[in-house]
Order: sequence, then structure tokens, then C-alpha cells
Amino acid sequence: MLLIQDSKKLNEQIYVQYHQKMLQYAKKFTINLQDAEDVTHDSFIKIFKSIHQLKNNNSLEGWMKKIVFTTFCNRSRNKMNKKDIYSDIKEYEEHLTQDSKIESNLTRKEILFEIEKLPKGYKNVFKLNVIQGYNHKEISEIYNFLESTSRSQLIKAKRKLQKNLIELR
Repeated sequence: MLLIQDSKKLNEQIYVQYHQKMLQYAKKFTINLQDAEDVTHDSFIKIFKSIHQLKNNNSLEGWMKKIVFTTFCNRSRNKMNKKDIYSDIKEYEEHLTQDSKIESNLTRKEILFEIEKLPKGYKNVFKLNVIQGYNHKEISEIYNFLESTSRSQLIKAKRKLQKNLIELR
């Protein structure tokens, strides 16, 4: 019984100390706060179930980040298997609407058309990240450029798309 109580106390300490860091880390990969919270929650369940496998306590944070990243990748793959591209476009449309006051009566066709009008580099990174769920590391490996280039292209693509959608209305 003492061992179980110690384990619960340890888990609570780890959660309190690292939850915000892992949430911020998850936000780098997800499109909204709810997804980041879901990834973080699922990650902590995995962390608590497998903490006994950690060999070096000095690498706890790095190990946890690896679990968060893996959880995100798995959720993205599962999401792509369960949803079609149009529901992802609709989700992105809702995200744009919340963030920029774009009218929500844009059609999927209008959004897809505006995505296709993006410059090639922007469009490719945008589609891989937002629509297909690839992360920047995977995109950088596909196109053989730095992760920072992928992030930069995505930011520019989102800004340009947002501007174009606002002008459309």
C-alpha cells in the first residue's frame, strides 16, 4: 500500500511540475488549445503507465517530450484514417473564423480554391501540416529543408490564406 501511495504522490509531483511545459510543447504541433490539451492528457497517462521504464532521471523532461510528440503523431495518423480531407478543411475554417472574424459562411470549395492559389512552397507545407497532419520534422525530411523553414512556410501560408479569405468576404 505504501508503494502505491508513493507512486501516486510521485505522479502528482511530476504532473504539477511538468504539465505546463508539456502543454506548451504540444501547442507547437496542434492547431488549437483543445487538441494540445488532449495530446497532453493522453501523454501523461502514458507517462504514468511507463515511468518505471525510465532509466535515467536526468532525462525525464526529454523522455516526456518524446512521449508527447509520439502521442501527437499517433493521434494525427488516427485522425487521418477516420476523417476525410473536407472535415479537416471545415475544422481549419472554424479555426480561422475564431481567430480572425472571417465570416463562417465560406464554402469548402472557396477555401480549397484559396489554398490552391497559395504559392507552391506555402501550399505544400500547409497541406501536409494542416490537412494531412504531418509535423514540421516530417515535412522537413520530405522536402529536405530545415524544420524552421517548414514552420516559416506554414506561418506565411496561414497569413496569406487568412488575408485572402478576409478579402473574399
